[in-house]
Amino acid sequence: MAYHQPFQVIGFHSCDKEVGIKVLNGELDLNPSDNAWDWLGGGVYFWEQNPDRAVQYATECANGQQKNRRRIRTI
Repeated sequence: MAYHQPFQVIGFHSCDKEVGIKVLNGELDLNPSDNAWDWLGGGVYFWEQNPDRAVQYATECANGQQKNRRRIRTI
């Protein structure tokens, strides 16, 4: 018998505050990454159930410690 347990997954995306607001308002779509270093493959990534790690990654992006095209200005 298959086991099924309904649950809710909350994902956190590390991006600039201005980008996040535009996405939430339906004014902008998140662009999937397709870089050679994307070890999970191309796509849009979210930190599952972990807002602290999302903020940590956003901070690393803002400080130029991550390979990202657009630097995060406001976390």
